[in-house]
Amino acid sequence: MKPAVIPAALLALVHLLAPAAAPAEEVSGRARVVDGDTLEIAGRRVHLRGVDAPEPAQECTSRKGKTYRCGLQSIRYLEGLVRHQELTCAGETGADGTLVAQCKISWLDLNSQVVLDGWALSDVPGGDPYRREEDAARARREGLWRGGQVDNPWDWRAARGAAGR
Repeated sequence: MKPAVIPAALLALVHLLAPAAAPAEEVSGRARVVDGDTLEIAGRRVHLRGVDAPEPAQECTSRKGKTYRCGLQSIRYLEGLVRHQELTCAGETGADGTLVAQCKISWLDLNSQVVLDGWALSDVPGGDPYRREEDAARARREGLWRGGQVDNPWDWRAARGAAGR
């Protein structure tokens, strides 16, 4: 049997009528840190895609068994990283109106860096986009991994009845 041949004009028509992929939204400027994985840029709330940091009230346990506010430490880290920097974030609007985005400071991938430095986790529900960075931070005992115990932020929220992302 001979394969069907589709005329080029028909293919061009199908291509023109097919819905185009939604363009990524972009916002640029200096950021205000909302929490360890959320920024506000030019009045727009931006969540770092693929990243989940401890919640502001979340505590972790140190190697010596003492608790500390790891959520606040995560916020302080991100504040230091973005202070006085121009960011560009591109992504899609989530269900709650927040821009879920990949953010950069010049060439630096901010999403990757917060996980690599150990102050956020690869967002497991989002498909582990930064698993290698998280594994490297754990191996080097960076940030949250300096010792003791760190509860996954999504488990911490679930245990307190807080809404997940």
